[in-house]
Amino acid sequence: MVGFGLGEDAIDLLCDRADVTADYLQVFELMAMPPNATDGHHQSVAHRQEQPNYRAAYSLHADRPYTGRAFVIDYGTHATMLLACEY
Repeated sequence: MVGFGLGEDAIDLLCDRADVTADYLQVFELMAMPPNATDGHHQSVAHRQEQPNYRAAYSLHADRPYTGRAFVIDYGTHATMLLACEY
């Protein structure tokens, strides 16, 4: 499973951009990619928000890739990250 670090890093990158404001809801579509001969398994991550519209894609090495959806909800004072299956 992708750790919390990726979600935090992706949201930090979004917040650092002057042209986009982070929405209270961030969505991460996670897809386990098949291994290749060179460097093993990969995790594909599509990061998006609706207001304002924002999309980014990441691909990284993962020992145990995961397929599913994760949500990050920002309450201002704290944030909650959960998988769609936990909702």
